[in-house]
Amino acid sequence: MFQKINTLFIVMQGIIKEEELDKFNIPLYLAGVEEVKQLIEAEGSFVVNKLETFTIDWSVDTTQNLNSRAKFVTRSIRAVFESLLLDAFGGAIIDDLFVRFKNRVQKHFATQTGEYLNLLISLTKRA
Repeated sequence: MFQKINTLFIVMQGIIKEEELDKFNIPLYLAGVEEVKQLIEAEGSFVVNKLETFTIDWSVDTTQNLNSRAKFVTRSIRAVFESLLLDAFGGAIIDDLFVRFKNRVQKHFATQTGEYLNLLISLTKRA
């Protein structure tokens, strides 16, 4: 719900047009650990030898101030998604969009940790 309100706020401010937003889609799907294992096994070409998960703290260096930590996350996300956003909305909004994102990340880090999940999978090809 909060995400929807925030998105509508960006439209209301005239930063992007509602029809552009309606057409925008990030093709991103985040499967769970068990789903990944089941998909590999169901496909049948590989045997799962080992599947481990571990989290990495987005904060990297917790001695840094919130602004520095938020900048690090923002640069990382921008590196991945900027080209998709440029194609959808043009370059005029990109800097402002990522300033807003950095501010949200900084607020998040003020009260919570930020981490992401990694999977380490060892497979053997079936003969």
